[in-house]
Amino acid sequence: MKVVIITQYGFNGPWRRISHDIQAWATCLIGDHLYSGGFFIVSRALNYDFIFIELTDNNLELALKIKRRAKKQKVIGLLEGSPHYLNQLFPPEKQVKFYEVCQNLDAIGTLNPEMNHYFSLFTDKPVFFTGVPFPLSFARPHLIPPEKKEKIIELASALFNTRAGLSNLMTFKKMKGARGVGSIKSEKEKDLIKKLGVDIEFRKEDMGDWQGFYKNLCRSYLGLHLDYRWTWGRFSTECAAAGIPCVSTPHSYAQKMLFPKLCVNPWDSQLAIDLLNELLNNPKFYMETRAYALNKVAELDFKPSRQRMLNKFQELKWI
Repeated sequence: MKVVIITQYGFNGPWRRISHDIQAWATCLIGDHLYSGGFFIVSRALNYDFIFIELTDNNLELALKIKRRAKKQKVIGLLEGSPHYLNQLFPPEKQVKFYEVCQNLDAIGTLNPEMNHYFSLFTDKPVFFTGVPFPLSFARPHLIPPEKKEKIIELASALFNTRAGLSNLMTFKKMKGARGVGSIKSEKEKDLIKKLGVDIEFRKEDMGDWQGFYKNLCRSYLGLHLDYRWTWGRFSTECAAAGIPCVSTPHSYAQKMLFPKLCVNPWDSQLAIDLLNELLNNPKFYMETRAYALNKVAELDFKPSRQRMLNKFQELKWI
């Protein structure tokens, strides 16, 4: 079974990088990666049995070209983002193109099973949950016992993104007795956050260094992410693997699975504050929450993720 993942990441060849992103499927399925903007991409893709392509706006026409020439291969579109990202990021002509793509591909993979019915509006082909494989074998050796940590709250996002960064910052501002840490993209962002009166430490974000990010995350004590998107829950998964309770929203599949007692609506900042304070001041609650997530996150490791995908292929009679 030859598998390839096609994304906008500029690399071609066997993919064995340890990371927590959509490209991790290439590692998990022992496959290759192709850069969607590369040369002869259609003919190269046809050398594989299963072709996964990330359905960003720039890849829609490519997905159609591949499917038109794929006679025996199965072409699966991978959706990364919330259902409303179609309206937020796609102009009208791209939304119509997205519908055409969904009509023609062999299947659509989603990051949140609650999205399946929604995306089934666009196609009569199979729509199924994929999620993102998590490299637990890399993550576990970096765990730090809670008693050896300062009480640091890690903010999942700051201002320059679409993941409720302002909500995270202003909620943390109400906290007492804890340090805050956040990743930023620029000095301008740091200056703007200071104008909000939020006292946090800053780490310069390096999108290509997930392993470095994860090692830094392990030093934190709690996570906070009031994300309003319906999506996978990358930050919640990373916190669980790092043994860090995370307060986040039920819009995230991973949050509901890993931290069911720490789910808050995106606008419910007071409940978020109450839960953070309870975790800071109640060691029993903290350790119970931590232990549950550490055990449950094993279901998202590479091996069970691969088996889940193979089971789906067998169910569809593709293998």
